[in-house]
Formats: sequence, C-alpha cells, structure tokens
Amino acid sequence: MSQEIPRKDQNPSDEEATDGIQEFAQTTVADFKPPISRLSALVALILQLAVIVILIVFNVVTVWIQKPKGYATALLSDTDRLLYLTGTTVLATIIATFTTGQIRRLWFSSAVLTENAAAPDRVLGHARTVIGLGSFREQAQHFYTTAPFWLVGLMTTAIVAGISATNFSLIASPLALLALDHTTLVSTGITPTPCLDVTNSSSTPSGFIWQLSNGSYISLNTSYAPACENQNVLPTFLNAKYTPLGDAYSMGGVPVGPLAAGAPYASDLGFDYSFGLNSPDEYGDRLGLIFSSSAAEFNWISQCFPVVATNPVSCRESGEIKVNGSTVSVTAGGCTVSKSFQNLNTTRDAATVAGVCTDSSPDIGTATVVIGSLNGYASDLRDAINSGKGLFAGPDGLVTVSVACTIDIAPSLGFRLLNFSRIPPQAVPDTSSRANLLSIGYPFRVTAAGNYCTPISPRGPVNISRFLTPSMLATGGSAAWQLLTENQYSDGRLSTLMNNANNVQPFIGQTFAESENYLEDCLGQASAISLGLFWGYSSMLALGGPFLSQITPIDPNNTEVYIINGNASLEGVRVGSGSRIALLYIIPEIFSVGLLIWLLYITRHLK
Repeated sequence: MSQEIPRKDQNPSDEEATDGIQEFAQTTVADFKPPISRLSALVALILQLAVIVILIVFNVVTVWIQKPKGYATALLSDTDRLLYLTGTTVLATIIATFTTGQIRRLWFSSAVLTENAAAPDRVLGHARTVIGLGSFREQAQHFYTTAPFWLVGLMTTAIVAGISATNFSLIASPLALLALDHTTLVSTGITPTPCLDVTNSSSTPSGFIWQLSNGSYISLNTSYAPACENQNVLPTFLNAKYTPLGDAYSMGGVPVGPLAAGAPYASDLGFDYSFGLNSPDEYGDRLGLIFSSSAAEFNWISQCFPVVATNPVSCRESGEIKVNGSTVSVTAGGCTVSKSFQNLNTTRDAATVAGVCTDSSPDIGTATVVIGSLNGYASDLRDAINSGKGLFAGPDGLVTVSVACTIDIAPSLGFRLLNFSRIPPQAVPDTSSRANLLSIGYPFRVTAAGNYCTPISPRGPVNISRFLTPSMLATGGSAAWQLLTENQYSDGRLSTLMNNANNVQPFIGQTFAESENYLEDCLGQASAISLGLFWGYSSMLALGGPFLSQITPIDPNNTEVYIINGNASLEGVRVGSGSRIALLYIIPEIFSVGLLIWLLYITRHLK
C-alpha cells in the first residue's frame, strides 16, 4: 500500500504542533509542570504582599537606623551607608529575581498550553518573549507582554529606594528654664559676692541705685565678681567681630542677630543650656537625652524668649562742661557729674567725665547717663553721637562735647521666637573683600524666627510683666557701668565704647533699627548682653554650676519660669524617606501582585 509523503511546505497538524510546543516547553523549562509553577507563584505572591506592607509601614512609621542621641559624634559613616545599601540591594535583587522568575514561569505555562496551537510560530514567539529570549520583532509583536515586564523590572529599584537610609529630622520638645529674679550669683568662701546690693543705704559708688517698694535700695555691686552679668559686658565688647550676616554681637563664639538681642545665654555653658537642649530638671528630660549642639545630629532649636526688642537708650548732644582747676563737671539732662584729674592742663590735655543719675528716675531700670569730653577726646564723642555739628573751641579755649543718654528698660522688652541653629558652611558669605576687618568663622547662630510669640509655662501663657522684676530691671539699667568707668583712674577715656561706636559698629551694623547714632546703639547693646546673661542664669544653676551658686532673690515666689512650647530639630537616620510620595514605590509590587493573581486565575485548569 502506498503512503502519502507530506510536502515540506505543508502545515503540520494541530496534534503535531501541540507536540512540538510541548517539547519546546519541556526542553526550555526544566520540571515543566503547571501545578509546581502555581505553587511557586503563590510563594512569590505572599512575598510581594509582605514587601508592600514593609514599604508602607517604613514610610508611614519612623523606624530608626540611628536615632538622635546626645553623645553621638557623627551620623552614619559612608562605609556604614555603603554596607546598608549593598545589603538592601542584594536582598531586593533576590526578591525581584524570584518574583520575576515565577511570573515568567507561570505566563510561559499559559502561553504554551492555552494559546492557539494552529499558529505555532506565534505561540513560540510569545513564549520566547515571556522568558526574555524573544527577538526585537517578537517583543514588539507581543508588546502586551513586554511592557508589564518593564514595570516588574522596577521592583529592585523600588525596594532599595523605599527602604533606603535617609537623614530625617526628629522634632522634639525641649524645656527651657529662665531666671526672673536673683541678686547673688557666686559665693566666695562664706561671704557671698552679690551682683546687686540690697541695703538701706541710698548711696553707691556706681551711681546705679533705685529704691524698692519696701523702702530699701537696690544697686550695682562694683566688687570684682566675674560671674556677674554686668562684669561680662566689657569683655563681650572687646571680642566684637564682624560677621558677614550682620550679627549684633557674639556670645561664646556664637553670633547673635540684631532681632535676637538679649537672647538668654548661660554663662560658661552656652546656648545649649539656656535654650533647653541640655536641661534635665524636675519636669524630666523633654528630649529623652542629654544633648549637645556639637553632636552631628543637631539642626536647630527654637524658643519663645524675652529679648530687648527696641533700644532702651536714647542719646542726644546737650548740656555743658565746666572746668574749675583740675575738676571737670558735666551737666546735661538734669544730671550733673564731676571728676577731678591730677595735673590737668586744660589747654592741651584730653579728658572724659561720665556718670549716671537715678534720683530723678523713680522707676527701676531708668537712668540718665551724662558724658563730657574735652580737647582730643571731644572728637571721638562727637563722631559717636553723629550730631552733624562742627567742633570748635569755646571762649575759654576748650573744645568740649557733652551728651545726655536716657535709659528705660521696661518698655523695650518683648517676646520673639528665637532660633539657635547650625549654619551650613555654604550659607556663610565670602568675606575675602573684608580681609582687613575682624571676622569670625562660626558653625552656629542665634536669630529671630518670628516677631511675635507667647511663651507657655506649665501654668499657662506667660506675660512680659512677669519678667519685669526689680533685679532684672536693675541689671539692664546698669549694664553700661563697665563701659562708663573705663580708665576712671587716669584720663577717663571711654576707649572700648568709643572704639565700638566709631570703628566696629559702623561695619557690624546697628543692633536696633531705631537707633539714631552708634553711641546709643552700643549702650543699648550693653543692656541686651547683660539681660541675656541674667535670663540664662537659672538654666546654668539647674545643672549644678557654677560652684557654690545661689540666687538670693528679692521675691522668692518669682525666681524662675519654665518654657515648654519650644521645638528642636535633631537629625537621625531612618528607614525610608517618610515622604508620602515614597508610597509610589509600591506600584511595581502591586502590579506584580495583580499580574500573579491574574496568571494564577487563567492557569487554574492546567494540569
């Protein structure tokens, strides 16, 4: 019997095509059994669901790799970050490779077992595209398969980015402690050395004296006590330096911006303590740690603090100078002060007389300061007051200038939101063009972040009137004492005050916008420095320093106040970015889950 031999161009039967596709499947995928493929796909599905949960949780809930801690000196090193990145990349690659493999395996089963066997070339082209071996033409022809694998291929990127090590700011609630009333800071042996004397005597060497409501008098103590606020004014002026951001003065190497003048400062311990960055106390450590601004994790801390918001000093050229032998008297603003000079030659010698009157100023913290200069020193005073008047000799041949300055502390105070922050190096302008000026490199700065705020204590909002204690007003009112008594045992020249008013301050810039001359600006700045030290003292005392400290308040019921509505930004390293937009990283995983579910459904009947 003859047997028909098929021609070479004759299409194979459906049975032959199916057998060929099955053979291709068996030789392409080892252990090709749809039930096994579905089981592996279920494992991949569960794994992807777990990844989705992790990506959501790690970007919604803060999971710390390195939580801010006070004594850490640096954030994660480059080596640590590299190791973390390598580990997460390896893990993500394993997960993505396994999931992609199961998708390809299951889709391959669907392609070779359920599609039309009458078109074997198309089926095989689709199958090759599924397993990533298709030609460019086949991938284009089966784009509905090619495109999903592009999105599935982003799984590694999504996982690595979604759980990346990210610098993240922890916003904490620091607790600040401010002084309201104290007169004695340091005890020397058994006898205390007060900064302010409270006695029944109505006279004092300094001239800064006011009567209290009980009939006693409060005055500045001129004995040497380096911890006292008003004995730190002159050193601060001597250390005045130019800063390219136009700061008013510096405390402990930290510049203070003009709007932050009077910012509380803990002497010897710094703004860390006064701002509450390092303040364990009876309310507990609000940061959960003892922190330091030198730690790499510190960004900024803000507090609603009292400041010297406007200049408490106003100076005008007025009055007259009289010389009687070796005694020089100055009368201005209703105040007269005199000083005798040994061997004074009024035809050529320069001299300055400065003093204060408070008897016509019933309110504590108010005073009249008079300054008179003759001959060579008259030009310095004229430049400082900037009156615009010419400088001429009088009928007696003397060249004289006299000035009256009024001080009134209470109305100048207010609350501002202050920010003590780290300054990135790139934020400091280039000062090469001012190489001839005193300049300062600095990593931190105190500025005003807002003009109006209300400090909150554990008992509620705090009014500025609570800060207007006699000791505070007396401290601010007498702040210029060191500047006004410089060289008092020689020619009375106010070297530091005149130098700052005529040489330093014009380059640094005014502290107070309303100042009409640099003399009153400098004297107002002195009050700001002194009051900042006064308010910051309690935070230093709460931590046990200085040795043998005490406060001796006038009113024991109003010595200090806690401020609880501050904020601090502390840098740590967390898993994920914490950004809501980072939730988009779950898209490749969600798509993979949907694809697996669809493939499991369409292959459910395969044997």
